[in-house]
Amino acid sequence: MNKKGQVTVFVIVGLIILILASTYFGYRYFVTKNIFSQQRADLGRVPVEFQPVASYLDSCVERVAAQSLTVIGSQGGYLTLPNDPIPVSSITPIPKNLEVLPNTDFQVPLWFRESGRGIDEVNIPSKVQLEQNIAGYVTTHFAECVHNLTSFLEEGYTLVSVADVPKTTVSIQDEQVDVNVQFPLTFSFKGVEFELKNYLGHVPTQFGSLYSAAIEILNAENQGFFIENKTLDILIAYDNEIPFSGSDLSCSEKIWSKTEVSNRLKTVLFENVAAMKISGSNYELKNKDGEYLVFDAMKNKRKDVTVNLLYLPSWPSLVDITPSEGDILRSDPITKKTGALVTSILSSYFCLNNHHFIYTIKYPVLISLTDKNGFTFQFATEIILDRNLPRKNRLVPLTLPDEHSPLCDFPSAPLTVNTYTVNPGNQLLPLKNVDLSFKCFPESCPLGSVAGRSNTATVLAPPCVNGFIEGRKEGFFAGKAIVATNTKEQQHVDLVLEPIYEKKVQIKVIDKKTGEVRDPYSSELVSFEFRHKDTKFTTSINIQSPGASCQKEEDCGPGLECKKSTCFYPSCKKDEDCSSDQTCLKNTCKPKNVLKLLAGTYIIDSYISRTSTWPITTEKKVVEKCVDLGADGLLGFFFTKEKCFSTEIPSLNLKNALVGGGSFEFEFDREKLASDDPLILYILTDDLPADMEGFADIQTSLNNNKEHPSFRYPEL
Repeated sequence: MNKKGQVTVFVIVGLIILILASTYFGYRYFVTKNIFSQQRADLGRVPVEFQPVASYLDSCVERVAAQSLTVIGSQGGYLTLPNDPIPVSSITPIPKNLEVLPNTDFQVPLWFRESGRGIDEVNIPSKVQLEQNIAGYVTTHFAECVHNLTSFLEEGYTLVSVADVPKTTVSIQDEQVDVNVQFPLTFSFKGVEFELKNYLGHVPTQFGSLYSAAIEILNAENQGFFIENKTLDILIAYDNEIPFSGSDLSCSEKIWSKTEVSNRLKTVLFENVAAMKISGSNYELKNKDGEYLVFDAMKNKRKDVTVNLLYLPSWPSLVDITPSEGDILRSDPITKKTGALVTSILSSYFCLNNHHFIYTIKYPVLISLTDKNGFTFQFATEIILDRNLPRKNRLVPLTLPDEHSPLCDFPSAPLTVNTYTVNPGNQLLPLKNVDLSFKCFPESCPLGSVAGRSNTATVLAPPCVNGFIEGRKEGFFAGKAIVATNTKEQQHVDLVLEPIYEKKVQIKVIDKKTGEVRDPYSSELVSFEFRHKDTKFTTSINIQSPGASCQKEEDCGPGLECKKSTCFYPSCKKDEDCSSDQTCLKNTCKPKNVLKLLAGTYIIDSYISRTSTWPITTEKKVVEKCVDLGADGLLGFFFTKEKCFSTEIPSLNLKNALVGGGSFEFEFDREKLASDDPLILYILTDDLPADMEGFADIQTSLNNNKEHPSFRYPEL
């Protein structure tokens, strides 16, 4: 009876939470929709003579909004693709952004990939970030709408005054995207003045539904590994073409070329991935055999959404097959292990050939979702088969809730919060104007801020068993404290926010052969990544001087642009024309070369790559290998014959190559970080390698460079 009673209570509580959540989100949707409807209704209050201008600006906002969805949807929800300073290597074979078409700017970010040292990396923008990205695009391109008002000016309209910067808000729904631009414009026409303030764009699209479906598919892949498991099935099914595991009654040893097997595997993956379908989406099967490649990866059916999966053999991939002898894969005849006498006896009755190979495969898959109006949302993910097994599951299902939750509407636990920071002498000091929030996974509730003369605030938080309160302020790393708020008793919490120090950086390159210390060449891109050991704080700095030759923007480092086959800093008139890590000096965007750091110990990874004035070309090689095999049939036990085959290793043109770097730990002292002294970072470099063996040596040396006699730790 007691157990039944407990179950009943949980069911009732669950229903109450569900009703509250449904009521809240329904209310939020109604309010949002009502706001946009009310603003659209305001158009009817615009005087007749100004309605053509208002209608034009509305349609222009709608057109720009549709353009933003095309751009952002094709880039996995990003307006600016994530930066990836680390070159592709055997350690990290799949880049952070997948170049869909070779030698173009058409790139798609990987929402999931395995970075160096086997670390899982997830890069999924939240819905709030999507709305901000759309708003940023519309804000930037709204100027085109204003500039194209010339036809109205020619008709006698006069533009009296213009606001400074547009303010754009975006609401993404499952079936539509609404955009509102606030930008006061005062017009005069035939002696009448009127101010237009708001311009609305309504784009009919399932963009929000596409985004939700994309997350569902990635979660299904990261939890069930349906593509990895199908990759393993492909190896089993195509054993005749791609040797995996099997036996036959052949008396002679079989051999394969690893290069040829790898190329055949990529072709088979291309054909099979393209045939994959997602259950609940819009697709047709030519025959029942296609059901084998249909996966249940979406929680909700979306019959108006078409989902396509794609892998191209030309994309960066890794295929490693063991055991092997160079480029040779061998079978294992069972009679090879017996003595001569036993062999002659066994061969009179049977011959048996076994083969069993271990595959490690890493390759990207592009997943595209398209709605009935032609809008596409796409992202890429990395597929990993590790030693014939799907990669280990190190991820929990991803949920990206909205900023506000019904949980936040019922605060009941009183908290007294004291906020502090630390000075260079390691003393606690009161810190005011700290924004407070309370997190009860996965929800986050704003609590206001610590304002006024005191560093103390009394707030009410929602009930939560293992929540934590967080304090944020510009220039400080967030302070956190775990607290249980499932009580109405007054609790006291102390938050300490570590100051973030800005250090001017100088980078010096050390030649490993000579020990010479110099500034980076214009052809060198230097990257340092810092990961704090005690917090989740990470930071990085990338530096390249102008002057390197280029053919496209990607050939230049961060903050540089390609003009007349040379990398230059962009021109500017004000700081806003430059990127966030640059400043406008003498009409040119110059790097600040400033690094933000907390006090403490860091794991530091550094990389230096060099662009050659001519491509580094490895010669095409034809390698001939000969092995002694038994003759066909039973004579193979008495006579042998030599079999030779050739393998062609194609030439490679590498214009940019990793030439050095290292990995090490270093502790930054708070007192030294607070000083005005610059931070000097050193990095070891080799010469440009002449062949593939040289590239491999440089990769191998990255973890050992800290033991080199010329290695230097950072200096303050």
